[in-house]
Amino acid sequence: MIYAYMERVANGQHVPGKYFHDLKGGKNNTPKEYEFKHGDLRVYAIQDHRGKIIVLCGFKNKQRNEIVKFRALKEQYLNSLKPKK
Repeated sequence: MIYAYMERVANGQHVPGKYFHDLKGGKNNTPKEYEFKHGDLRVYAIQDHRGKIIVLCGFKNKQRNEIVKFRALKEQYLNSLKPKK
């Protein structure tokens, strides 16, 4: 089902908020962070200038830790885009 939700979002179709929403609570929510969910499964994604990118999948029972990992991976990705000095 999560794949179907991701497909709908990618095609600009509506997905109810209980299955797809902005992720709140980060210090730096740029680019925007999203959470897809179905049952206990979670998929965390970001949206940058090229589109949405899936960053991490996890389960409800480890959600806090997974969001910390997600945000660390997001920062690593964003830092990799910066020009090298």
